[in-house]
Amino acid sequence: MSSTELLPLLRELLSRNPEYRYHQAWELQWLLYSLNYTDDLAPEEEIAAALEVALEDFSEAEAEKKKAEKEPATPEEINRALRVVDIAQQGVALAFGCVKQAELGLLRLGDTVPLDAKLALVSFGDDLGELLERFDQEVRGAVFAGTPPLEDLEDLEEAS
Repeated sequence: MSSTELLPLLRELLSRNPEYRYHQAWELQWLLYSLNYTDDLAPEEEIAAALEVALEDFSEAEAEKKKAEKEPATPEEINRALRVVDIAQQGVALAFGCVKQAELGLLRLGDTVPLDAKLALVSFGDDLGELLERFDQEVRGAVFAGTPPLEDLEDLEEAS
């Protein structure tokens, strides 16, 4: 088995089990075989070559992730996220309205509907109501988490 054939297998193994990134090629040889990634023991040299490439890929991906975490969101990204939040809030509000309408319908039906069904619907409605009340401070707050202060955003908008 060549290193080009081993590379995707190693990438999968290392992405599922990051602790194996620090193993030697001879350890991975047995690991690949025992986890049925290979039918027999792959050559240690081929594993070492594939491992070197796979580890470079992972370190580049981790560096990109850290860079993205450090960079503040742009005003366009924040506006896009807030539009998505608005759409989600409208969906929750619509669901809340539907549940309240269903509650009224159940009240009109009286004793023909089991009590546990009524209680479940009322409980669900209460949960949606609480979610709707907390939406602004929690969900919108999450959008702004890690972004620069509002004054900085205004400065960015003026500059662009």
